Amino acid sequence: MRTADPDDRTAAPPPVLLDVRTPAEFAGGHIDGALHLPLDQLQHAAPRLLPDLAQPLIVYCASGARSAFACAVLSQMGYRQAMNGGAMAQLATGLQRPLRAG
Repeated sequence: MRTADPDDRTAAPPPVLLDVRTPAEFAGGHIDGALHLPLDQLQHAAPRLLPDLAQPLIVYCASGARSAFACAVLSQMGYRQAMNGGAMAQLATGLQRPLRAG
């Protein structure tokens, strides 16, 4: 069995946690380390903030509805690994990541 080599350049990059909620929702609390990109700015800002179309993305919102829509938009834009992470609280628990305010 092969172990992970930190110098292995072919290893898949870690997924980016992408929060598509409003600025007020994000300020009220978000998953630690998440990138904030509100749904209404997704098509405009994603190419600049997420230039690698092969980068794995885990998209989340409050309930999973906006993140599902965001994944569809990202797919249409050429992103090949956008996954709906669903609701923030459940995703944070599943990933064992803390929530941060601010």
